[in-house]
Amino acid sequence: MFPTVLMDIVQVAAGNNNVDASNVSPARAPGAVAVGASDIADARASFSNYGSVITLFAPGVDIMSLVAYLISSGGNVSPAAMRTNLKTLALKNVLNDIHINMQLAAGTVNELAQNGLAPKANNAFS
Repeated sequence: MFPTVLMDIVQVAAGNNNVDASNVSPARAPGAVAVGASDIADARASFSNYGSVITLFAPGVDIMSLVAYLISSGGNVSPAAMRTNLKTLALKNVLNDIHINMQLAAGTVNELAQNGLAPKANNAFS
């Protein structure tokens, strides 16, 4: 998977080898927004890399870049501000196997990317 570069923000896949991403490129690159994959059950995808360099997790199949979405809806911001936006919007402690699964490296975040739209009662997004 190739990195997405927008306004000096480098969003990269964490990798798909089920290893500590701090040992692989491009996720280990300083300043990279390394995104791990989650599955439909809100668990880390079995193939997703993990570790302290992961910025957050996001659904791993058929998704639009969240950075591109946030730029289109909120305008251009600095890379540092975008990272803060991503971390602020992320759902905390919803991935159900991050801290239970002892094979994962210490420091792996339990944050799932989301776009800030709250689901309505009929499961449609506003």
